[in-house]
Amino acid sequence: MRGWRAVAIVSMAAALAACGGDAENTTEAATESESAMSESSMEAPPTPMLGAENANAPGPRQNDLGARLQAAMRTLDVMRRAGSEAAEATEGDDCDKGYASIRAALRAAQELERTLPGARAPRYLVAPEARYLELCRQLPEDARRCTRYDHRSEYAHECRATREGLTDAQRAMWDEMSQPLRNTSRGMAGAMVSTGM
Repeated sequence: MRGWRAVAIVSMAAALAACGGDAENTTEAATESESAMSESSMEAPPTPMLGAENANAPGPRQNDLGARLQAAMRTLDVMRRAGSEAAEATEGDDCDKGYASIRAALRAAQELERTLPGARAPRYLVAPEARYLELCRQLPEDARRCTRYDHRSEYAHECRATREGLTDAQRAMWDEMSQPLRNTSRGMAGAMVSTGM
């Protein structure tokens, strides 16, 4: 505590001497004043100043948020790539590819959740394959293309508009095919919940 006062005293003495004042008497008076202040129990400690090198350093909460954000971005990237690879490897129409891509994307996220700290796999309710394909094939072509996880990830704005353009019955079919589960327990064993997987 005394270090910052000593610097202040020396600075005041030097400033006074530079202006023609008596530096020696000023130093003595300031030292007496410092002693009196030291004995006071009402004294507040100085406010620490951050140096330029620490001004932008993240605190613990920022580090945690940054780590979670990085894990989320990594999860989305892994899901997109796994969905794309599965869709490309699957023969058939966009519905077949869509079913393969959503399953692969969710499995990849589930695996990443086990190995990457902070990663959280999304939980989806996915219809059994036969029902998924039956519903999908009743949708318009652009909506069928958006059932592919990789396509939906890459063209989110387009697929959102496509989904909004569906009739209520078509949106209900889309939701029955696969939909994110909200407010799920973190203890759930799998990333996919389905009666037919």
